[in-house]
Amino acid sequence: MSHEKAKSIVAAPSYSLILQWILNGELWRLGIGEDPNWGQRHLDQMVIKAAIYELANKIADQAVKKQIQTNIAHDLVNTAQRIVKEID
Repeated sequence: MSHEKAKSIVAAPSYSLILQWILNGELWRLGIGEDPNWGQRHLDQMVIKAAIYELANKIADQAVKKQIQTNIAHDLVNTAQRIVKEID
């Protein structure tokens, strides 16, 4: 790997920082940024998992991307089923 390529990778923001920005931005937009329980409810989990699923599209390794998205998709279905049970 060239020195310039290595410097560009180090300078690029990490996806965890991008994800944190997205989630914090979403919290601020919804006005629930001060909610200490945010992220623990099923609907909050759906938002987090959907963000992770979308961020996985940026992963170059197709096997890793598929593994993440398959697991997240499975868990999204399970979480949605829990929400439906709570509503009924």
